[in-house]
Amino acid sequence: MLSQVLASYPPQALKVHLHNIDKSMFNEKMVAKLAELAPKGESLLVKVVSSLNGIPVVELFKRIQPSNMLVSVNNTLTLEEELTKTHGDGNNNVKPRKRIERINSKLAGDDDDEVVKSLKPPKISGIGEYFDVHVTMAAHPGNFTIQPFDDKRLLETMMISLQEACQTYKGSAPTLELIKEGKLYAAQHIDGHWYRVCISSIIKENMVSVYFCDFWRCISTAIK
Repeated sequence: MLSQVLASYPPQALKVHLHNIDKSMFNEKMVAKLAELAPKGESLLVKVVSSLNGIPVVELFKRIQPSNMLVSVNNTLTLEEELTKTHGDGNNNVKPRKRIERINSKLAGDDDDEVVKSLKPPKISGIGEYFDVHVTMAAHPGNFTIQPFDDKRLLETMMISLQEACQTYKGSAPTLELIKEGKLYAAQHIDGHWYRVCISSIIKENMVSVYFCDFWRCISTAIK
């Protein structure tokens, strides 16, 4: 008979969901990248962000030596596809600014949609000046995003209004035929909240790549 100590020892395998990574995004390429970032036997840090139907939703972090810097595995996975679409400069350095400029160009060039044309970039200080910011994402010191702190209250008010509008909306969701690259939409994220997004590309019949206008995050998501 097994010892009662062995029988009472809790199981060591735990099912989790990865924060900001929808099931529809998971494919062989992402699995291979995850295995590369987290090889067998390597220790990671895990942060429990929330819980979904009793299953922890977590963010994985990996220490990079020799600086001992913490890097978000989740952010690396979600940005991997977007970054590989951008063009390097010959030194394996991507240029995300071109992607932003391309999206802004699409927005500014749409004469049929005044709402899209009214979306302008936030005002920031000039070169050499300082301004207060809120860091929304930090994968590592060379990859992070910010929001001007002065706009924080306006953003919070807009987000509250957006939740109310989307939760009370009784119409039908846009079909694939109506979804266009460069257009603005509201999308519900895995955290249950609604966000303003811009369609950066249509991947396949029921999958699009979206850019979160207010939080600078690019993900692939299913059309439901």
